[in-house]
Amino acid sequence: MNVILKVCWIGIMICLSQTVIGQKELEKIFQGNRNFEQICQDAETYFKEKHIGKSLNDLTQGEFRDGKYVKYCRWKNFWKDHLNSDGTLGDISKHTRLKKDQLSRQNIDNPYQDETWTNISNSNYITGQISLGRTTSLDFHPTDANTFYVGAAIGGIWKTTDGGNTYVPLGDELPYLAVSSIVVDQDNPDKIYIAISDHVWYGPSSIGVYKTEDGGLTWNETALSFEFSENIRIYWMTADPNNADRMYISTAGGLFETTDGFNTVDQINSLDCSEIHFKPNDSNVIYLGLRNGEFYRSTDGGANFDFVTDFGNNYLRLAVTDTDNDLLYISHGNELHKSTDEGATFPTTEDLPESNMVTSFSPLNNNELLVGNFEIYQSSNGGTDFNAITHWLGNGGLPLIHVDQRNIFTNPLQSELIYFCNDGGVYTYNVNTDEFTDLSNGLEITQYYDIGTSQSNSNVVSGGSQDNGSMYRNDATNWLELAPTGDGMNTEIDPSDENKIYWEYQNGGMRRFDGSGNTNISPPGENGNGAWETPYRLDPSNNDRLICGYTKVYESMDQGDNWTAISDDLAGGSKLNLIAIAKSNGDRIYAVQGSTIYVKDVNDGSWDAKSGPAGSITDIEVDPDDMDKIVIAHGGYSNGQKIYESTDAGDSWTNISGSLPNVPVGAIEIYEDVDDAYFIGTDLGVYYRDYQVQDWLEYGSLPHTRVSDVEIQYSDQLLRIGTHGRGVFEANIAIVECAAGDPDEDGDGVCDTYDLCPFLDDDLVGSDCDDGDPNSTGEYYSENCLCENGMSNIVTCDAAGSNGTGSDYITNVSLNDLNNDSGKTGYSDFRNISTTLYEDSTYTLSFRLGYAFPDDEAFAWIDYDQDGTFESNEEIIMSDFDANHTSEGTFTLPSLSNVGATTMRVRNIYGQPGNNDPCNDYFGEVEDYTIQLRDACPFDESISKYSYCPPDPFKIQAQNVLSIDSIIVHSNTIIDFEAGQCIELEAGVDIKVGSTVEITIDDCSNP
Repeated sequence: MNVILKVCWIGIMICLSQTVIGQKELEKIFQGNRNFEQICQDAETYFKEKHIGKSLNDLTQGEFRDGKYVKYCRWKNFWKDHLNSDGTLGDISKHTRLKKDQLSRQNIDNPYQDETWTNISNSNYITGQISLGRTTSLDFHPTDANTFYVGAAIGGIWKTTDGGNTYVPLGDELPYLAVSSIVVDQDNPDKIYIAISDHVWYGPSSIGVYKTEDGGLTWNETALSFEFSENIRIYWMTADPNNADRMYISTAGGLFETTDGFNTVDQINSLDCSEIHFKPNDSNVIYLGLRNGEFYRSTDGGANFDFVTDFGNNYLRLAVTDTDNDLLYISHGNELHKSTDEGATFPTTEDLPESNMVTSFSPLNNNELLVGNFEIYQSSNGGTDFNAITHWLGNGGLPLIHVDQRNIFTNPLQSELIYFCNDGGVYTYNVNTDEFTDLSNGLEITQYYDIGTSQSNSNVVSGGSQDNGSMYRNDATNWLELAPTGDGMNTEIDPSDENKIYWEYQNGGMRRFDGSGNTNISPPGENGNGAWETPYRLDPSNNDRLICGYTKVYESMDQGDNWTAISDDLAGGSKLNLIAIAKSNGDRIYAVQGSTIYVKDVNDGSWDAKSGPAGSITDIEVDPDDMDKIVIAHGGYSNGQKIYESTDAGDSWTNISGSLPNVPVGAIEIYEDVDDAYFIGTDLGVYYRDYQVQDWLEYGSLPHTRVSDVEIQYSDQLLRIGTHGRGVFEANIAIVECAAGDPDEDGDGVCDTYDLCPFLDDDLVGSDCDDGDPNSTGEYYSENCLCENGMSNIVTCDAAGSNGTGSDYITNVSLNDLNNDSGKTGYSDFRNISTTLYEDSTYTLSFRLGYAFPDDEAFAWIDYDQDGTFESNEEIIMSDFDANHTSEGTFTLPSLSNVGATTMRVRNIYGQPGNNDPCNDYFGEVEDYTIQLRDACPFDESISKYSYCPPDPFKIQAQNVLSIDSIIVHSNTIIDFEAGQCIELEAGVDIKVGSTVEITIDDCSNP
C-alpha cells in the first residue's frame, strides 16, 4: 500500500496558539490537547475579527441564530464543566469505561441500586423546530426493510423493527453515547459496528469503534481505539459490498482498514479524511475525500490511493448511485463537482444553494438529486438547478422539517425513500410522492439544559433543550411548546399555579408563560446580555418574587413585570452563572461567578465575595432551615473535589465528596424530608446521601449521559432529572432510614445497613494512620476501610525536563489502575498517586506525549529494592512512540526481598539517542509515582471451594459474592478472622449463579 503522510513541523506545533487565528476553518482552533481558556480566547477573537461591528450576542440572532458562534457557545457550555486540573479538556469516556470496577459504598448493601428510572420525555414531534434531537447516522438490515439503526449525536444507538414507528435504545452502557457511523454486517445482521464519536467539531471526539455480535445486547471495544485527548473524530465507515469483514474508516487521524471485522486494523494514511465510498458494483474502485478539499482514488482495491485533484480548502462529501456506476458527485463548499468516469476527471461544476450540503441521488433516477444543509433542495436536471422543497417555518406552503441536515442515506430495500438525519431526528422523503415523513417519534434523545417540576400538579413538567426549544408537559401528560425554536434554557414552574411557567432563550431572554401566551420579562436592557444559561430563581417563600443574575443581580416582586437592580456589577463585569435564595430568609441570596460566591447581607444589602474551595462551581443550594448552610457542586476531573458543604455562608468548607467517582457533578437538589439529604446528578448517574449514610449511594442505573438537572416533586415523592442527551427521567423516592434497635456491629452509631466500615468506626475514614511501612508517609483510612495510599518517601536522584518543550511532554501515564493526566511541567512529583503490583504478575505501563517527534525516546524505572537508585535491572523497556504518541512497556514484577512503597520514574528524552539516564536534566519531561509492592498472593485465584487455617489473625477481602458459614458476604467486604480459626469459602449463588469467586488476601505480605 502507498502510505500518505502529512508532515508536521515542530514550529507549527509550538506556535499553534499564535497562528491559528489566521486559519480559515474555525475547527482548527479546537484541535489538539489545548487549554480551555486559550481555546475560548482564540475562538472569540476569531468571531470578532470575522464579524466586525457585531456583538457576540448579535451572532446568536437572525441569520446567525444557529450559526457557528451558537455552536461554539454550546461547546463552551458543556466543556467548562469537563476540564482536567490543568485546564485541558477531560476524557468523558475514562470513568464510564471503568465503571464496572468503581463501586461507591463498596462495603455495604445499597438499598437504592435497583430503583427504576422511567423516561417521561417528549417522544414525538411537537411543533415548529421542536422535535427530539440531533441524529448522525443510519444503517439498514440486509433483508428486513422495516429494521434499521439510528445513531444519535449524544443519545446512543437506537433500533426500529417497524420502519421507524417505534424505537428501542441499545448500548446504554457504552462509555458515552455519541455515535457518528453505523455498519450492519450484511451477512450476519446481529453483528453491528458503531463509531463512538461525534462528527462535528463542537461535539465529543472518538474513542474508536465498538462491536456487537448479539444484535446490540452487549458491546465490546475493537482493535480501532483512540485516546479521547487525541481529538480524533470518526466521520464515516463503509463496508466492502462483497466482503462484510472488510471496512474502511475515515477519521481526522487518517484512513484505516480492517479485513477481519475489526479484530485487527491497519492505518493506510494519516490524512484528515472526511468520506469514503466504494464504487457501486465494483469494490476495486474506492473514492476518498479529505477535509482539506483533496480527492483520492484507488483502482486496485485499496492497495494504492492516488491523488486526483484538490478542490480547495473545505471538506468533501461524496455521492454515488447504482443507476450509473461511473457517476460520482462531490459536494465541496457551495459547489457541486460532477464526474462521469469514476472520479478520474470532474469537468462539470454547479453552484449549490447552500454550503457544505449532504448530497444523494434519487435511488430511481440519477438526474434527480437531493441536497440539504439548513434546508433541503431538489434538482431534476443533475444539479444544474435546485428548488427548495422545505422551509424551516413552513413558508410558501413548503413542508416544515427540522433544519441542519447531518447525513443522508438510502435503503437498498426501499428504493423510493431517502432518509435524512438532522438536528430534530430522522425524516424520509418519498421521491415518488414528494412527501416527507417524520420518523423521529420514540427517539428519546433530547439534550436538556434544565427542567422544572410543578408542586401543585405532579403531571406538569417543563424543560429547556439544545436546538429544540422550551416545552412543557401538561396535566394530560402531552408535551407542548413554550417556544417554537431555538435553544431553551432555565425553567421554573410557579409552585401554586402549574399554568405559570418561567423559561428563557439563550443569553437571558426571559419569558413568562401563563397558559395561553408568553410575556417578555427580561430586565430592561438585559435581554440577551446574560450568560448562555442566565440564572434566575423563584423565591421559595414568595411565588411572586424572582431573582435573576446578569452582571448585576435583579429583583422582581411582581412575577417579572418590573425589576430593580439589587447589586452593582459583582464580578468585574463578568456574567453570573448561578443564583440561590434562602427559603428561611429571602433576603439572603447567593450569586456565583466561576469559583466565587457573592453573599448578600440580610441587614444592609451589601455583597461579600467568598472563594469556593475547588474551582468552578456547577450548582449551589441553600438548606431550607438555615440560610447560612449551603452545598455546592464542582465539575471537572479533580478526584475527591466534587461536593462541599458550608455552615457559615462560605467562610469555611467541609468536603463531603466521599467515594464519588471522579466525574463532573452537574446538579444538586436538597431533599427536605430527611436531615442533610442530597441528591446529585453526575456524568455517571444520580447519587444520594443523608445524615445516616455518610457517603454516596448510586440511585438506580441510568444511561451514560450527563445529568444536567435534578428536581423533586414532593406530593407524589418523585425524583426527576434532565439529561443532556436522553431526555427526562423520573424515579420514586423511597428513602430507607435506620430504626431504633437496628444492628450496629462496630458501635460507631451507624446502623449496619449504612455502615461504610462494619469493623471500623466510619468517622476514621479519611483520617491519618500508619501502616508500619518505613518507606511511606501520608497513609489514611480509605473508603475501603484500610490504612493505605501511602506516598513513597524514598529519596532518589534529581531529574528534570525542559519547560521549553513545545508539545513533547507527558500527558498521561497508565499502569494497572493508575491513570493520570498531566500538563507541561518539566518535572512532576505524583507520588501521591499510587497503584499496587504483585510479585510474579505481569503488567503493561504506557505513557503518552502531547506530540512525539522522531527523536523522542521513552524510559521508565521502578526501584524494586527500595535503595533510592534506579539500576539497570529496574528499568522497564519501553517501545518507540506510536502514531498516537504513546509508548508501552510490558514487565513482570520480579521476586521481592522487600514489600511496601517505592518510587516509579517515567521520562521522555529528546535528541539523546540511547541515553537512558534516570537522573539529571534533559529536554523532555519527568514524572515520579508511588508503587506499592506486594508478595505474590497465594489466595488470589478462582475457586469453587477453599479451606484455610491461618496461624495469625488476618483479614480477607471478598470479590464478587461468597458464603462463609452460611453467611452471605458481598463484594469487597472485609472479614476479620482470629488465629487458628478455619474458614471454608464457597461460591455464592444468591447473585451470580455459576460465577467464579475471586478471593484476595487484603495484605498478601501478612496473611
